[in-house]
Formats: sequence, C-alpha cells, structure tokens
Amino acid sequence: MGAMTVGRIDGGYAVQITGTGTMREGAAVQAFAREAFNDPRARLVLDLHDCEGLDSTFLGTLVVLHRQTQRDPRRFTVAVDQSRAKRLLGQCRLERMLTIDPERPHLQGEATRIPAASLEPADLARLVIDCHRMLAETCGPDADAFIGVADRLERELRR
Repeated sequence: MGAMTVGRIDGGYAVQITGTGTMREGAAVQAFAREAFNDPRARLVLDLHDCEGLDSTFLGTLVVLHRQTQRDPRRFTVAVDQSRAKRLLGQCRLERMLTIDPERPHLQGEATRIPAASLEPADLARLVIDCHRMLAETCGPDADAFIGVADRLERELRR
C-alpha cells in the first residue's frame, strides 16, 4: 500500500502517491477529486514521482479522472518523469492518453496526509468493476482481461 499526501498548488491541489497506489488510494483520490472539481477552475495534479506501482483499479481511476476533465485537460495532469510514466502507465498505454508533466508540482505550504479509503465490500467491488470497465475501453490488448475481471465481480456482487 502507498501513502498519500495533498497540498495546495497554484490554482488547485497536488496529490502525491508514495509507494504503491491501490484500489483504496484510487477511491480516496476519486473522492478528493469530486470535492476539488466542485470549483470549476480548480486543477488537480497527481504526483507519481515517488510511486513504485499502481494496481489496475488505480489505473482505472486515472481514466475516470481523465474523462471527467476531458473538456479542459489542464484540470487534471499527472506529474511523473518519462521513464517512470512508461513503467507505471505503459502496460495500458495511459501515458499516451493522459496529460503528463515531468516536473514536480510546487506546493504552497505543507502537505497533509490523507488516508486510503475505507469502503464497504459492495462499494469496493463496484469501484473495481467500474475502473476495470474503463480500462477495457482504453487498454487495447488487455481489454478482454479487464472485462473478465469486471464481469466476474459483477456476477459475484449479484449473488
């Protein structure tokens, strides 16, 4: 699991993921983004400079945030150097879709630690399903695997 911090930047917020971004961090990032994007001018930078890995649900979170801000791509950017972007995002080719900035965001003041989301099992399953369906739409050769995960979880959730 990873650690997350959030800090103010010019025009918005930066969320930094340290370690591994999992479904629980992805859920927390989505919740934070919903609040941040209530301000139509706010931007969100996801800083992955200290991230070592992202699970598939977190990758789906990136697609969700990208789609939410597609009309104004400056509102959501991923701060990460090119080699780490390729390693973290390359399997799904997300580095081609997302707005990438190789520079670390400059925080105004201190960052605050934010906890990973604590979700009920059904809500967590719904998050995983939704994120995997998003990945299936964008991930090319791995699309069938992501659809398989989403379909299997959906069947289990219905039981």
